Amino acid sequence: MDHLTCVDAVVSRRTHGNRHPVVSQRYHGHMAMTLRLTKAETAALRARAERENRSMQAVVQAAIRSYLDDAERRERLDTVLDTELPRYADALERLGQ
Repeated sequence: MDHLTCVDAVVSRRTHGNRHPVVSQRYHGHMAMTLRLTKAETAALRARAERENRSMQAVVQAAIRSYLDDAERRERLDTVLDTELPRYADALERLGQ
């Protein structure tokens, strides 16, 4: 793995009959993950956690929540712009002249 960040979800790949994959009940609610970081990423994460007096896990969880919130916000904005901008295209064009 070329020193890339890799997240491996720990998920059971068993199948029930020939139907959908079955995931062990222990994975419902909380998902166990292995996060592979480069040495530099690990050092930066450790330093950030120490400066904030938090665990590395807490810093990663906050970063994930922030990323997901930002992505959701961008998607909502894109949806609004896609539906509303065409409605005002003529007015916006006149304003730009």
